[in-house]
Amino acid sequence: MTRFAETTILLALGIFTLSACGARGGDHERQHWRAPTDKAPSRQFKSVVNTPSEQLGMATPRRNIRGERLRVPCGTCHHLVPAKKLAKANTAAQPRRFHKAQVISHGDLMCQSCHRAPLFNDFRLSSGKVVPYADVMQLCGQCHSRQLKDYRHGAHGGMRGYWDLDRGPRTRNHCLDCHNPHHPAIPKVMPAPLPRNRFQGSEGGKT
Repeated sequence: MTRFAETTILLALGIFTLSACGARGGDHERQHWRAPTDKAPSRQFKSVVNTPSEQLGMATPRRNIRGERLRVPCGTCHHLVPAKKLAKANTAAQPRRFHKAQVISHGDLMCQSCHRAPLFNDFRLSSGKVVPYADVMQLCGQCHSRQLKDYRHGAHGGMRGYWDLDRGPRTRNHCLDCHNPHHPAIPKVMPAPLPRNRFQGSEGGKT
């Protein structure tokens, strides 16, 4: 066999080996990144989200037997106001008269951007779809998609209970547990004092 033939055979074997390895590696990579088709395994316990009912309706000075302030549903009064008058008043920068104490600082949104007129007992998406109060987080997620994504991954909002639902249940906070829907920015607060250090006295790290 000539030297040229030997070189040709070795070159062909090398190309074949590399192509075979590349094909197997590609298959393995595709298999690794392919989305799973099986359903998630069922868990013994459930993860529930709070329903912050204290935000629904208008608070009154009266309190119930547990000391909680009683609230009046929006439709109690709004069904008495003509729809034309509501639409005209809704364009004001701040509510007047009965809602005068309610501060609105949520972008350039108006009442009817989120509330469904004329009764205002439920909510509406930008598409016009009606959303009940229990599912109002869908409404928040329309504009705050990044925060909603972090929330779904557990990096925003906080929770109580277990990460592993096989060990115990989990209770997650709702957007309205921390944010007021009419002025959602978290106000400035004084920082907490430094932790006490038993080696450096009670000054929390000062020497």
